[in-house]
Amino acid sequence: MLQQDPHQRLWLINHRNAELIHRAEQQRLASVKPEVPAGHPRTRPLDIFQASLGRAFAELRRALSDAEAPCDDPAPTAPHP
Repeated sequence: MLQQDPHQRLWLINHRNAELIHRAEQQRLASVKPEVPAGHPRTRPLDIFQASLGRAFAELRRALSDAEAPCDDPAPTAPHP
């Protein structure tokens, strides 16, 4: 029986580990569920709700920024040394 060099054993362990990782990755990719398309009926109501909510917040921000009066106070000045 041939004795293996420690470097050969380490190479075999690393090679086998890489094979196992590759097989596991292939198995994971094969078992992943397909993604739901963007226009899928299940996501459409949520998209509509998010868009309307975004418009409402935009109108609120616009109304608040219009209601703010400009400040008449002069900017504070730094003391001169």
